[in-house]
Amino acid sequence: VIKFPVTTAHSDAEKFVEQGIGQFHGFWYLEAERSFRQAATIDPDCAIAYWGMAKANGRNSKRSKGFIAEAVKRKDKASKMEVMFIDALNNYLNHKSKKRAIKSKAYVAELRKIVKEFPDQIEAHAALGYAYYKYRGDLKLKHEDVEKKLNEVVEMEPRHPVHHFRIHLWDHQHPQTAVSSA
Repeated sequence: VIKFPVTTAHSDAEKFVEQGIGQFHGFWYLEAERSFRQAATIDPDCAIAYWGMAKANGRNSKRSKGFIAEAVKRKDKASKMEVMFIDALNNYLNHKSKKRAIKSKAYVAELRKIVKEFPDQIEAHAALGYAYYKYRGDLKLKHEDVEKKLNEVVEMEPRHPVHHFRIHLWDHQHPQTAVSSA
């Protein structure tokens, strides 16, 4: 269950953004981009739709940077939380350092600010949980540290797709730990 407040006058655009976020959590990146594209087709000024396209293209830097630039152009029409998400990803993608560890630490620091500012927004916690999962080596986090954050999301929404990250977190180390998520 994805709940992400989207600045748009079109409820269908919000539904497609939420669908895209869910697909992203499932590592369905192509499908996620399609959902975010549909949101942008419905509402071309929906900044967070372009942010979503940028996230869905995390493995294609040039494409991702193009989409985040479009999100930045529209952020004056976005909520404070959306602007923080856009700025965090933009800063990561365009960080002066090319070293992933430096970039990921700065990105996680920005995500922590979002969680602090919006403690009741489940997707803020989920984004931080995903970053902990993805960058755990750069952040020198133990599996248990990531598990703790992912469990916070599950406590907020037991059917949230962060279960997917939890399953893969334990793939090669005590996979039985994630049986409840499977």
